[in-house]
Amino acid sequence: MTAALALPLPDGETDAPAVPVAALQAAGRFGGEGPRLVTVGTVNAGATEIQADVSTLGAEVFVTLKKDYAMAHPIGYPTRPHFRGAAAESLTPRIIPGGARFAVHACEALALVNAGAAVLS
Repeated sequence: MTAALALPLPDGETDAPAVPVAALQAAGRFGGEGPRLVTVGTVNAGATEIQADVSTLGAEVFVTLKKDYAMAHPIGYPTRPHFRGAAAESLTPRIIPGGARFAVHACEALALVNAGAAVLS
């Protein structure tokens, strides 16, 4: 049996078609929620913010930077896959030089690629 969420009608009835919860979770959002943008770093000497939609972090993805990337460490944002372990505490500030290949969450990889600051590798 697939779990579903019955959406109430304005008059209090619940005959609205059930929406599969899995479909909502797969989309990473519920209802009319928009993207949750978080500034995860900057490129171009701070002139361009890299904003990732953290509605869904996604899997570990490797990118190769085209530009120097100054990583931010927003409150609540998980440690990047490449920087886990004992060295994770000494990450602020961290500037990754252009040409470097490292792992980030898929949402950050997408933001870097869309900003023209990296390519998937």
